[in-house]
Parts: sequence; structure tokens; C-alpha cells
Amino acid sequence: MARNPFHFTEGFGNPDTERESLDRALIPSDQNEPQWAVGGSYQVVRIIRFATDLWDKDSVGEQERIVGRQRDGRWFDGTPVDESMNARLHFKRVRGVTRSQARMN
Repeated sequence: MARNPFHFTEGFGNPDTERESLDRALIPSDQNEPQWAVGGSYQVVRIIRFATDLWDKDSVGEQERIVGRQRDGRWFDGTPVDESMNARLHFKRVRGVTRSQARMN
């Protein structure tokens, strides 16, 4: 896993194998896409401006509080965040549910 420009560990949802990457990226024939797209993929380009100079002025503790986990990807109590929990992290923060409640969903 790599660290993002804000120094937090990322990559929890990355495919483990080349086959998984292809399965996620290539458009199958049963997706209601134009015939010319089948077997290909779409490219999406996003331009993101990171305000790292402002972010770096906050303490590591404040950064972790904002993101909702430690920089190394672990919960505040030290429990590792598995892929399913990471996918729910933003949901948890927005909905205000606890980690045990999120596991039940």
C-alpha cells in the first residue's frame, strides 16, 4: 500500500491480481454499453488540487481526527481496517454509526 499526498496509507481496495484488474476495467458485453466499447475501457481524468501546505500545518493527531483513522490505516484503538470496513469509513463518518454497527451492515 502507498501513502497519499496527505501522508495516509491508501490502497485498501486495489485488486490483488492482474486478472482482477482486467475484470474491473474491461467492459463485458452484458453491460448495455455500445458494441464498440465491449472489451475496452473508459478513461476518466480528474484534476485534483491538494492543499498540502495547509494540511501540513495541522498536527498529525488533528489530521487523523479529520480522516477518521490513523495514518497507517488502523482505527484509533489499533484495530486494522480491512477492505470492507474501509469502504464503509466515509459512510460511518457521515451517518455517525459506530464500528460495530458498520460491521452489521
